[in-house]
Amino acid sequence: MRAEEDRGVVPLADLAAVTGTGWLGIKALHTLRTAGAPSGVEATPVNDFGDWADELWQQSCPYYPFIGDRRRDTLNALYPQGERFLRYIISRGSEILGWAVVLDTQMHDNQYFGNLRVGTLADCLAPPENASAVVRAATAVLEKRGVDLIISNHSHAVWGNSFRSAGYLLGPSNFIFAASKPLAERLGVSVLIAPEVSDDGFGADPDSAVKLVRSLAAEGGTSVLCSQGEAIPGLLAGLSAELSRPVQCRKGSVWAVSMVSDRVVAADYYPRPAG
Repeated sequence: MRAEEDRGVVPLADLAAVTGTGWLGIKALHTLRTAGAPSGVEATPVNDFGDWADELWQQSCPYYPFIGDRRRDTLNALYPQGERFLRYIISRGSEILGWAVVLDTQMHDNQYFGNLRVGTLADCLAPPENASAVVRAATAVLEKRGVDLIISNHSHAVWGNSFRSAGYLLGPSNFIFAASKPLAERLGVSVLIAPEVSDDGFGADPDSAVKLVRSLAAEGGTSVLCSQGEAIPGLLAGLSAELSRPVQCRKGSVWAVSMVSDRVVAADYYPRPAG
């Protein structure tokens, strides 16, 4: 389940924690949605990532063209000993299927989770055929630790299906895909860094940001703009002044703004795909 950035979640979470009704409902739904646990799969805690992590990287990386470096040196830098990260090898007998890094965090008056004990499946890797086993084994680790809620953020279709088969629910996310210049070149698109549409730039001079977007529209074609929580609502408000009703949006939302020359004719909200 992915946590929704909505302040309304907190009172409901606190109520569920106090009364137990939320746990009962979620547990029943989880039982209906969850596939059987993989046979013979074990999660073994490790202090660091060894040569086995490099071997798993070589097996897995061809399946994930956009993946970041997950070799042993990178992993030991990202998830060092003595920190709050819990590292596990997922195996079946002598075969290493993958690995997972999890967190077990007791929240205190958190704006999204109240005082729940939250488990996070922070990172994991396996070839596609072992993704489901890794997800379910890591989930079992957190369940045995007694967390109230488990969350994760993943976008690859194989992993999304694996999380759903393990009983997770899909929720909205405020993560965006922002391509680096080398990646954009590989994809055949151009990337323009525009300080005008950052939160700081928009706050200092909102008119310049609106003018920039209008100038891009006047050039024709399609542009994709990635910005932040304060700039996006302000840009929509500035661009849609000529519409019949004001446009309201939330953090992390995706919009398609249709323009003729530099004039807005429609602004359509696109929810996160269900798949």
